[in-house]
Amino acid sequence: MENQLLGDPETEAVACCQTHRVRIAKPGLLSRMLGSADPDREHDVTALLTTSHLAIARSGAKYGTTVISAPLRDIGFQHIHQEFLVQAGALDDSGMSLHARWSGFPEAGSYFLPLGDDPAGTAFRQALTEAIAHAKQR
Repeated sequence: MENQLLGDPETEAVACCQTHRVRIAKPGLLSRMLGSADPDREHDVTALLTTSHLAIARSGAKYGTTVISAPLRDIGFQHIHQEFLVQAGALDDSGMSLHARWSGFPEAGSYFLPLGDDPAGTAFRQALTEAIAHAKQR
């Protein structure tokens, strides 16, 4: 398995963003039956963007803390906007759906990074989008 080298966060950090999420709706029946529903009603997500990688830490009372990372050049993304999610009844948050081969996982997978529509979330979304585009051009 390949190691994810984040470098020195103090010298290579480009941006950092933290969000606190509160689930409003109860998870669906199928996800509860399969055990794939998030056990935490509330959790924190911290994203650290470095010059070459993205690291995401998720921490909740029941699930605990998990950290994933991936090289920027290997990340695909899709912007998810609050208005679309509210209309669809899926979520009342905005952020980015990220697809990569995350550290510690043998196959690629997706992760929803909640960012919000506030100035901090917008600035992080823009910094991450530009960093991914720049990394793919190298």
